[in-house]
Amino acid sequence: MKKAGLNVEIFSGGGTGTYNIMQDVPGFTDLQVGSYLFMDMQYLAIGGENGDVYNDFAPSLTVLTTVLNNRFPDRLTTDAAPRR
Repeated sequence: MKKAGLNVEIFSGGGTGTYNIMQDVPGFTDLQVGSYLFMDMQYLAIGGENGDVYNDFAPSLTVLTTVLNNRFPDRLTTDAAPRR
């Protein structure tokens, strides 16, 4: 980037899933995290630096869903509510 004449005063990137390893990237100055606020189950399943589960942040919301009816093919009637 420097050879191309680009301003490298701020070298930004990464994200929630890489926040704890980006300090190893030479010249890196800014981390773009954000989804840690909502931390969904997919993040938890990707695995973290210290194990098979990404447990650096807890999920912020759980949705409890109950299937009320499955009478029609390929359709479900549900009742869902957030739980905190």
